[in-house]
Amino acid sequence: MKLFFYYFKIFIFILFFVFFCKTAVFAEEEYSTSFDIVYTVNEIGNSHVQQTIKLKNNLDNIYIQEYSIVIGSNQIKNITASDNFGSLDPKVDVQNNSTSIDLTFGEKLVGKDKQREVLLSFDTVDFATVKGQILEVGFPLFANKENLSEYNVRFSVPASFGEITQMNPQADSFSQSNGYYHYGFSKGTLLNNTSISATFGTEQIYDFSLRYTIENTLDSKGKTEIALPADTNYQKVLYSQIEPAPQNVYVDEDGNWLAEYLLSAKSFLQVTAKGQAKIYLQPLDKFQTELSSGQIQNLIKADQYWQVNDPEVVKLAQELKTPKNIYDYLVKNFIYDYGRLQTNTERFGAVKALQNPESAICMEFTDAFIALSRAAGIPAREHNGYAYTQNSTLRPLSFSQDVLHAWPEYYDSQKKQWLQVDPTWGNTTGGLNFFDKFDLDHFTFITHGNESTYPITVGSYRTDFTKGKDIEVAFGQTFDPVKKTQLELQFLESGIVGLPVNGTLKLKNIGNSAIYDEKLSIVFIKNKETILTEEKTIDILPPFANWEIPINYNTDLFEQSGIYQLQIQFMDQKVEKSFNLKSYLGFLGKKKTERVVSQWTGNEQAYVLQLGDKNSFNFFDLMNKKDEVINILFIILGFLIAILMNRILLKKFAKKTINEEKIDLLLQKNGKTDKIENSHSL
Repeated sequence: MKLFFYYFKIFIFILFFVFFCKTAVFAEEEYSTSFDIVYTVNEIGNSHVQQTIKLKNNLDNIYIQEYSIVIGSNQIKNITASDNFGSLDPKVDVQNNSTSIDLTFGEKLVGKDKQREVLLSFDTVDFATVKGQILEVGFPLFANKENLSEYNVRFSVPASFGEITQMNPQADSFSQSNGYYHYGFSKGTLLNNTSISATFGTEQIYDFSLRYTIENTLDSKGKTEIALPADTNYQKVLYSQIEPAPQNVYVDEDGNWLAEYLLSAKSFLQVTAKGQAKIYLQPLDKFQTELSSGQIQNLIKADQYWQVNDPEVVKLAQELKTPKNIYDYLVKNFIYDYGRLQTNTERFGAVKALQNPESAICMEFTDAFIALSRAAGIPAREHNGYAYTQNSTLRPLSFSQDVLHAWPEYYDSQKKQWLQVDPTWGNTTGGLNFFDKFDLDHFTFITHGNESTYPITVGSYRTDFTKGKDIEVAFGQTFDPVKKTQLELQFLESGIVGLPVNGTLKLKNIGNSAIYDEKLSIVFIKNKETILTEEKTIDILPPFANWEIPINYNTDLFEQSGIYQLQIQFMDQKVEKSFNLKSYLGFLGKKKTERVVSQWTGNEQAYVLQLGDKNSFNFFDLMNKKDEVINILFIILGFLIAILMNRILLKKFAKKTINEEKIDLLLQKNGKTDKIENSHSL
């Protein structure tokens, strides 16, 4: 927001003087001046300014002849002026960075306590800025306002921008009418301020385009992954495009979305991700979570740049104890080193940062906060990402060449929320509060909790051939989440009683947003009667996720054979599959390409298991049907056990000698054998 100023001059004509001098200076007791100024801002950030100036004579022998005001903006238009006697003709002089408006009064208003009331109005684009979904206003104040009899300022903004985020100074009054918020300020409130500033809006939208260049230097295929900006308790992310699409997207323990790619040997790949991010002023309630003892231990441990166990870190953490005290200590004692921005900066880590407080950039503020918090037993993590700024001195960015920023967060066990803070900007802005209330200018790309260095952020995926910027972020207007999934079920068409029936469900998120806490329903039906129902909650399914879930139906020997139906539903998607559960003999006898021949010769039995009609056997064909082979081997094993039991009984009870049994197992190929798909799961 630009800084503007007001400067005004009043020229007074003194009766009975022989000459008039414009540059004469008169004591304030010769006249009284009061101002009432109203700023009205519209939806696109244009301001209409209306000033009511009351000029009162304190002596009998003077009257005011001319009024002049200088405004620190060259974008002033639609200027109108009038007084008690009618319209005035303003003389406007536009300079490089200012506009001077001179008013000459034609009618004389002579006499003590006589008062001239001047109405001046104009429009400008310089007092307010619309940044995406946010409105920022900055209204100038008169420098010599202590000499004014009265000085009141009001401003009005559209209520459509939402609640106020910050205001300085605080208003004396507030009201709401006709779709506008109205704020009022008195002279006493404004005396020690040079301007009124305020920000409105609780949400911000960014459009982004990110480029990742990944490389496989190995002589064989290799799998790699990139970190995509993910949902957090302060933001929600949509993806309109990831090109080329990843094989899968999974979520790590810090909530990062990691997209997997398989690269050929000695190759590189350029990935482009486009979408929108909505940033929230307050953490979202649905992300409230109570950390387990194991998670807490993991989030207070030491790491490469977070030397939690260092004696000096431990000593200082015991003194400071709370996140607020740690934040205040860093804001007060660290000095931002702008000179380090010009070089390929080394990351100091917490210990070196505390030893060199005069040479800190955002990484040092962040690492020191995390190490001190963890040493005090407070879980803390790091964020890397984009931060919007119009002033690189007040709000510097220093994480990488693509203008990134680093800031920490700590876990509040009472609120059950991660709370983001920015001690770097708290320091460089001269004390603006980035602890109790965060802003809408921080867009997280990655979160570091389990490790201080992984995953790496966009802007760091580069090769020797990479040129140009990898990150493009701009204010956005639309944010339209689409939840859409695709189900694909691969399941055996038949099974055998006593053996599991296996399959795989492929669940894909083909929408643009993550899906949370949805039920996956699995139902088995026999003769229109539900015999098994199971529900599984999918905690999160990121966009472009392609998950495989094994589906197993375990049967026992007493299971009824027949036709079963499998129904699976997730959100509005539903798939069904029928399968035939057979008994051992039913499986062998009813299948078109298989039959069992049983021959009895006295007390001698011969079992012949025959697949197909020909006495040919192809090992490779059999291996392609390995699920069938496994089932058949189980059948053979059952037959062998049955035969063994039968022989034992015959030897015990037979009245004549039993010849040794002969068992011939003839496996023959038949091209018509049904194919059973193999199942895989990740």
